[in-house]
Amino acid sequence: MKKSCFRVVVISFLILICLAGCKKKEQVAGDKGQVEIEGKREEVEEEGKREEVEEEGKREVEEEGKREEDGLISDEETLSEEERIAGEISDMEENFQPPVEDQLNPIEEALLHPKEEKEYTDKTGDLKFLEYEDEIFIPQVTEDGYITVQTLKEDVKRSYYDKKFRLVKKEMWNIKSASDAKLLETDEFFYQGDSYISIKKTVTKADEKQVFDYNSQGLLESVKNYKIIDDKEKIVASKTLAYISINEENKVEKEETKDFYYNKNYSQQIETFTKKFVYNYNEGDIPPDYEYFENNELKMKNKYSTLKGEYTSQIFFGEGLSVKTHYENYIRVRDIYYKGNAVIRIKNYEKQNNSTESKVDKSGI
Repeated sequence: MKKSCFRVVVISFLILICLAGCKKKEQVAGDKGQVEIEGKREEVEEEGKREEVEEEGKREVEEEGKREEDGLISDEETLSEEERIAGEISDMEENFQPPVEDQLNPIEEALLHPKEEKEYTDKTGDLKFLEYEDEIFIPQVTEDGYITVQTLKEDVKRSYYDKKFRLVKKEMWNIKSASDAKLLETDEFFYQGDSYISIKKTVTKADEKQVFDYNSQGLLESVKNYKIIDDKEKIVASKTLAYISINEENKVEKEETKDFYYNKNYSQQIETFTKKFVYNYNEGDIPPDYEYFENNELKMKNKYSTLKGEYTSQIFFGEGLSVKTHYENYIRVRDIYYKGNAVIRIKNYEKQNNSTESKVDKSGI
């Protein structure tokens, strides 16, 4: 009897162990299944994200292709071209500034702004030279006119006048000693008849030369820059101006510059780059309308309204593409994109620098 009880206990214990093992296997299997389900779910989600990214990429490619078909210009391209043209215009304005002439010649300066001076005369009492502060002024009389020499330490300026007291030549020297003298610059002035207005001026340095031409009123008409190579003058840049008289005031109507490019040894001219402005003046203090050309191709056109601060600026990219920007109170408010005369996109700017875009199919804006 005791043995039977013992067997029953052992068998029951074994059954419990088996049941526990089965439950553990079921739990492990359940956990494994859960992991597999979670993994598949993540894979599905990841696949969905990949498909979304691919779809977005396809849409971008399609939109880019459509932009190219429609001829749209990106904001970056517009900004880049605006900056480039602004740089060209800035260079054009900075170049060819005529050297500032002395407002007064040495004689006038000495009379109007006298300094503490010392006079030196010869035995007959004639003035030989004046000395004041660090400067020495020496007048000379020649058969052709008069010469004045003005020195300031090592720098010497010699001015030549004709018998009508017109300045005909000016030399700038650096003289360190009798054996070490260097001519830095020579300016020559030319006149027509008895006029006191110079019609031409040349400025010559060691390796460059400038030629200025003026009209009868003394207005600059042209400037030519030369580089001196082996004693030969090679033109490297030029500027021409045309004027219009408005209310008895002369204003620039056309302004054109040219840059000339050569091969390495300047033996052959290989390219010319031309920039031109054409102005149309408005009444009052409204700025003039203007067109800007590069190599005779229209690149920019600005047109002003009668209200100050309101104007349009249109940039041309070639192949009929252009962007017209509208300004109000000098603030950019709208970009209109054109292909030929057709409007293909409008971008409006808001005060918070937000913008909205729309595509249209109309012209005449």
